[in-house]
Amino acid sequence: MKRANGFVFALLFILSTELFAETGEQVCNSISFSRMREECLSLIRGRYFDRDAGYVCYRATFNDGKFDCVRASVEKEYTANESYTCDEFRGDDERVACMRNSGRQRDEDGNPSEKLRMIYSLSNSAITDLYEGDIDGAIENLQRIKRISASK
Repeated sequence: MKRANGFVFALLFILSTELFAETGEQVCNSISFSRMREECLSLIRGRYFDRDAGYVCYRATFNDGKFDCVRASVEKEYTANESYTCDEFRGDDERVACMRNSGRQRDEDGNPSEKLRMIYSLSNSAITDLYEGDIDGAIENLQRIKRISASK
């Protein structure tokens, strides 16, 4: 039931966010201080900015929160669930920290690196293992993540 509720909330989040920004430019333009707005626009120019991150950053309360959220999110990809989770935070500091600690960095070619894709996949498997009570499977996946992270 918890997973179904999470899915419903994520779906509602996606539908409700259509009223908000979809691009980094829209987020930056919502900043009322012109110097900070120009710095924000300069930061995102020619760089990838995820639409789901845009929803979260746009809804930050203060100009600093919006700009910090954009800085934490530029060149990263987010799932709808990650964005929904970060959007639940009402304080800008918590919202920005959530965006900084979630998502996946993109490579220069615009795609997440193979190493990051593998880590993301293994972390999802570890979480699934934990939900299913398979502690040994979760530990094994976490150890694989540790090995991948340590390799060059």
